[in-house]
Amino acid sequence: MAPADWNPRFVQGRTVKAYEFLQNQRRRYVLVQKWGEFMKDLDLFIGSPTADIAPNAQTGHPCAVVPYKFDVPQPFGGGRGATAPAQPAPELKPQPIGGVITGNLYNDDLILSVAHQFQKNTDIHLKRPSI
Repeated sequence: MAPADWNPRFVQGRTVKAYEFLQNQRRRYVLVQKWGEFMKDLDLFIGSPTADIAPNAQTGHPCAVVPYKFDVPQPFGGGRGATAPAQPAPELKPQPIGGVITGNLYNDDLILSVAHQFQKNTDIHLKRPSI
């Protein structure tokens, strides 16, 4: 299939204009600096299962995701103002919940050692949810 046969939306999405690329690199550089300032006094931290790891992916800060328990998900938004339907909810099965260990640049060894100690002292990584 020739490139001209593609939907223009997909073809245009493959190319980036030079000034847009430079602007994105400048934004990334500022993000790396700000994230470095935030992490300067921390070796690492453990975030919640809902922690956003996008800053890590964009700045290169290492992170490890470790499962720490199985929990039954809350139906319909967990009762945060969501309305329940008229029919009863199906039985929900426990799902694995994880924590995010995030560290400073070039501290991969520290993060992996903490994750290893967590795995060594728990058996959660051996459990599987019932299907």
